[in-house]
Amino acid sequence: LTLHGHSHNVNSVYVSEGKVYTGSYDQTVKVWDIANKKVLTLRGHSRGVNSVYVSEGKGYTGSYDHTVKVWDMVKRQVLTLRGHSGWVNSVYVSEGKVYTGSGDGTVKVWDIANKKILTLRGHNASVISVYVSESKVFTGSSDNTVKVRDLVNKKVLTLRGHTGDVESVYVNEGKVYTGSSDKTVKVWDINQERLRTLGLKALLEGDLSEVDINEEDGQLDVGGVKVPLKKNPEIEQSKVPAKTLKHLTSTTKRHMKRILKDLLLIKNILLVGERGT
Repeated sequence: LTLHGHSHNVNSVYVSEGKVYTGSYDQTVKVWDIANKKVLTLRGHSRGVNSVYVSEGKGYTGSYDHTVKVWDMVKRQVLTLRGHSGWVNSVYVSEGKVYTGSGDGTVKVWDIANKKILTLRGHNASVISVYVSESKVFTGSSDNTVKVRDLVNKKVLTLRGHTGDVESVYVNEGKVYTGSSDKTVKVWDINQERLRTLGLKALLEGDLSEVDINEEDGQLDVGGVKVPLKKNPEIEQSKVPAKTLKHLTSTTKRHMKRILKDLLLIKNILLVGERGT
């Protein structure tokens, strides 16, 4: 079955209660009632529609015109949310709140009922994809990273590894799935205890290729275990790829290993491998 009607690229598709919702660069949203062979066209955006989400009978759309629209199909009312200074790439709705990712590098949480807006910052480029699960906000960005924001505990985890824009994020059974313009899909197991164990094991064995740098304070961050690094003043650390860490001096590596061994004793973590504990 092929649905014809849009006059430009179709950027987003969502299915709810037997109806297909599509957002297009032709500035419209179409609601396809396939069973009854009807099509409803929603107009209001002044530029292309990037993202469509449907929840409890309402349609939520993000657009290149920097706005989010909430379409109440029952009452035939439209609410426009303004606040982003860039195009809106992604819209997600959870527990009555609207989460939007934008080209302005921010994520906004719109609490419409209480008329409140929370702005989440941290990405260095456009936020392309937003997903929400268990009070955590997962975002993929053009800065090649994924951020996991725990809104309850006010913590942020940054996942690095992609070498291109992170264009899609999905979460299932505790694992994060990401698709990137680097032509890869990554599956991230963000269980903190398991991350800590694997991260420390990798460092003890001298393989630093998968270790992340916290650019703000120049520390290694392995599953929450932070180890201070001596900064190289000749290199802008935020642009140093992970593999560059392999060039640390042997003295620094020995110092790191000693600290990590102390941490292992404190946390009673058993590392399985050739080196043991």
